Amino acid sequence: MAGFFSFPWDWLITGIVVGAAVMWLQNWLSMKNLKLMWYHWIIGLIGLGFVLFGLQNLFAALKELEPRAALNFIWAIILPGILLLVLSWQLARAYNRKS
Repeated sequence: MAGFFSFPWDWLITGIVVGAAVMWLQNWLSMKNLKLMWYHWIIGLIGLGFVLFGLQNLFAALKELEPRAALNFIWAIILPGILLLVLSWQLARAYNRKS
């Protein structure tokens, strides 16, 4: 029984949700006839990776009762990830407005 509870179910569920969201985004973009360049995807995936990595470390620091470290993860990792996601969105928006 310890094997079942020691499996990282939260990361499995997170992976399934993120994969479904990327598939939905790709389907939605093709339905709307919007195009993305390869670097839009790369910047967005790096930003998403930063946000997920930062959230995991944020919750781990809070679980270990280290609120100062949790705040550092927000400013040092999650905020740049959000900025990369916004940058990717704005680049894609400008690219599709131009063409």
